[in-house]
Amino acid sequence: MSGDRLAAGLITATGASVITAICLAFAFSGLNFTVAVVALATGLAGGVWAFRQTRPTRPCDPGSWDILLLMIFTIASLRAFLWLIY
Repeated sequence: MSGDRLAAGLITATGASVITAICLAFAFSGLNFTVAVVALATGLAGGVWAFRQTRPTRPCDPGSWDILLLMIFTIASLRAFLWLIY
C-alpha cells in the first residue's frame, strides 16, 4: 500500500464527510444521528474512491510550503468538525 494513496483517501474522506455534515446540518436544523451517519457514509465512499483512483508516484520530501498547507487544512477541518459537535 502506497502512502500517497492512503493520504488521498483519508483527506478526501475527511473533507467529504465534513462538507456533507455542514450542508445537511444547515438543511435539517442541526446535527442528528441520521445526518452524521449519512455524512460518514459519504466520506467513506469518497475516501474509497480516491484511494482506488490514486496512482502511486515516486516519493518526495515535503517542503515547508507543503507542511504549512497540511497544517492549515488540518486546522480548518478540525475547526469545522468541532463546530458541528459543539
